[in-house]
Amino acid sequence: MLSLPELILRFGLSFLLVIALDWYVFQSIRVVAKKALVRYVYWTVNISYLLVLLLIFLTAGISQGPNSPMLRTAFGGFILLLAPKIMIAIFLLLEDIYRIAYAVQKYVKSKLNKIYAPPQITNSISLEAHVETLWMPRREFISKTGIFVASLPFLGVAHGLTFGAYNYQVHRIIIRSRYLPDAFNGFRLVQISDIHAGSLSDKEAVARGIDLILAQEADLIVFTGDLVNNFTKEIEKIFDLLSRLRSPNGVFSILGNHDYGLYARYSSKEALLKEQGEMQAAHKALGWHLLKNQNYFLHKEGQKIAILGVENWGRPPFPQYGDLKVTLEGVEEQCFKILLSHDPTHWDAQVLRCKQRIDLTLSGHTHGMQFGVEIGNFKWSPVSLRYPRWAGLYQEGEKYLYVNRGFGFIGFPGRIGIFPEITVITLSRA
Repeated sequence: MLSLPELILRFGLSFLLVIALDWYVFQSIRVVAKKALVRYVYWTVNISYLLVLLLIFLTAGISQGPNSPMLRTAFGGFILLLAPKIMIAIFLLLEDIYRIAYAVQKYVKSKLNKIYAPPQITNSISLEAHVETLWMPRREFISKTGIFVASLPFLGVAHGLTFGAYNYQVHRIIIRSRYLPDAFNGFRLVQISDIHAGSLSDKEAVARGIDLILAQEADLIVFTGDLVNNFTKEIEKIFDLLSRLRSPNGVFSILGNHDYGLYARYSSKEALLKEQGEMQAAHKALGWHLLKNQNYFLHKEGQKIAILGVENWGRPPFPQYGDLKVTLEGVEEQCFKILLSHDPTHWDAQVLRCKQRIDLTLSGHTHGMQFGVEIGNFKWSPVSLRYPRWAGLYQEGEKYLYVNRGFGFIGFPGRIGIFPEITVITLSRA
């Protein structure tokens, strides 16, 4: 958890960077907008919004933390304004790179001509005037094009804020394995992940998501971590909805990195331990079976499969409480195993290298960054630069990993292109 001075420093630096971006984009506005009024409106809107955001940060943001509904709403509006400006800046930057390269090329060419070519009668129009004559129409064209294209991310962010956050999607996959007992052929489970209860403000929309989960009539429901943002009390407003989750084989859950209370300030270690105890008690109160480096066997017609649940294990700065060796104690090698592990990096780091075969690993954590593109079998998100396995199904030999895109959201109060997910997994005897 960052200290107050660190938070203020980061916010101040971000404030200066945004002002610099505004000034850069203004160069495009100044070319296109002929009337001074448009320019005044541009600066008035941007400066005013930054001051409002600063005020909210210094009041609700510091007192309530990132869970403040007012701060989340203000941040969403900030992204709404920021996205088109970034697009315009990209256009301007590409043109400025071209302009610099063109000027350097002209300069070098003129120097070489003076050295190797005889003097020539120059036109009465100077080189600088000629470049400026060519440049201004091009600059205006680039500015207009940039502003037009910038409307697309603006509309995308607006859609993500208004519709994307609760646009629940059902993803269906089949996992085939020769190690699956015959009795579990066709066994269906639903995976949800990353509820982030502190961010969910539309209870009616959440209820629709819960109804959609129950409509799948799965044999088992599993939850793969991040129930809250910071505090257990965040689930109070949707406790009645979450407690409706039931299946013939129960609901199994694990903790995510946000469920340990590590992103909030506490007066003492005892206070933090009390918060962590309340989190575990909340899972029990919901009727969920919380697995903390533990395993559980599901029995059917004299056969069984193992449900494994590790505590959070992620690459730094995320905590590494997961202990796979302890989790596997008492589980036979030949048993079909389903592992719940919040962070997908755990799969490459430990699961694939484990001496015991783990057939299916279910993770979340990435949210697909809540931003990206998914068209048919093609999917991309900036989060793929940090997490090679960030959404959907992955396979290495006879071992599978599925990364859920998350049920809720955090930070940006919406989703663009990567929508909240309910995963239905059917197990099939290969």
